[in-house]
Amino acid sequence: MPEPHAKAGEVVVDMKAVGLCHTDVGFLTDPGWMTGHTVPFTLGHEDAGVISEVGEGVEGFKVGDRVAICPTTSAGTPGGSFDGGYGEKVEIGAQGWCRFPIRSISSRARRPQTRA
Repeated sequence: MPEPHAKAGEVVVDMKAVGLCHTDVGFLTDPGWMTGHTVPFTLGHEDAGVISEVGEGVEGFKVGDRVAICPTTSAGTPGGSFDGGYGEKVEIGAQGWCRFPIRSISSRARRPQTRA
């Protein structure tokens, strides 16, 4: 896939975490999910990462900011409208990301929580 570059109003996000969703499994196991999509494309729409490039006109965000990508905005859907988070980088418009405020997560916080 070609290396993404931030156009005006966009950022490039280096992927750090991507969730596996039922939608991804559907694409991989049921040809009916491919309707309206052209291959090749990269799946992954539950994404978080670090901004590595900022396009002209983007305000309030900079290289190094941690962001999560929302798959339900007018920017489109990673892994559906454009290449998704299973790639190394995602190029996305301003409507499609939000700041991810957590600076570090302890190993305790990462463990699954259960209730007795």
